[in-house]
Amino acid sequence: MTDFIPDSDPGLIEVTELTRFGANERGWVLEPVSDAELAGLLNIHVVCAEPGSVRGNHYHRHKEEHICVLGGAFLFVAVDNQSGVRQETAVTPDRNLKFRIPPNVSHAMKNIGSERGYLLCYSDKAYDPNNPDTVKNTVLGETEVS
Repeated sequence: MTDFIPDSDPGLIEVTELTRFGANERGWVLEPVSDAELAGLLNIHVVCAEPGSVRGNHYHRHKEEHICVLGGAFLFVAVDNQSGVRQETAVTPDRNLKFRIPPNVSHAMKNIGSERGYLLCYSDKAYDPNNPDTVKNTVLGETEVS
């Protein structure tokens, strides 16, 4: 993995470019999670985003969330709930980025492409349906594109 400088980078979240390898006429391989991360992963899920849809628009009180773009074009927005600092990153279909979002940072992703997009999401805390850690907070509207 190599560092990637996002479109606007106030240092709010960590953005890492994931490296594709083994590319040939059949496709490519991507390892979105390192061996070191595997032991601490909880609440792993895949999100499918239809063109024009916004996913997220929330924050977590306690957990750190990781979002890996597996395919598609997205606008990613993160806003620090304390300072109001906003960070935006455009993701093109030829890139696979991983976002590490700390607690109390609102975030959303909009599929700005013409095809479905796919996200792999995981966190460092288990999901508890009786005490959810997710708080709704709109930071990216359906019609908004920066």
